[in-house]
Amino acid sequence: VQQGNAQGLCGATDWRLPKAHELQSLLNNSVAYPTPMIDSVFLPNSLGTQYWSSSPNTDNADYAWFVNFSDGRVSNSDRFRQYAVRLVRGTPYVPATRFTASSDGQEVTDNKTRLIWRRCSEGLTWNGATCTGTLQFYNYESALTRAVTEASASSKAWRLPNIKELASISDIARNPDPAID
Repeated sequence: VQQGNAQGLCGATDWRLPKAHELQSLLNNSVAYPTPMIDSVFLPNSLGTQYWSSSPNTDNADYAWFVNFSDGRVSNSDRFRQYAVRLVRGTPYVPATRFTASSDGQEVTDNKTRLIWRRCSEGLTWNGATCTGTLQFYNYESALTRAVTEASASSKAWRLPNIKELASISDIARNPDPAID
């Protein structure tokens, strides 16, 4: 980062190391291994390797998060390893309030992505203070069926999120688990 800013890379001096979720936003999950999971037209000569983020591991100060562009994995490693770097500049959009609950509390709107989420995992219900009930587990096919059934029953466009949408509500800085607000 210091070297890029000192050189005035591309005429700019405000380069920074991206956060893990910013790097993850570059992933193209439709690209099959072993090709790098990135749009090679706009980001040519990208390697299918690990790229450092600026996101620290809150459990261990000697570790930081990286994104692997060969398989889409977001993981952490000790800071002494040698990984690739992709710089970013600009300020990400951060809404004043990240989430807004619906009037009955059963749904939340993510003000950053504008996605509407069920507040509780399937099998659980919001009781005004927390999610209660019995968490339900599904295989992939039955999860797809569950989404279609819920959409039909509620007349709302419920569906399973894609991997980037699901990652958008995770927060790797949260300690202890779960990594979600």
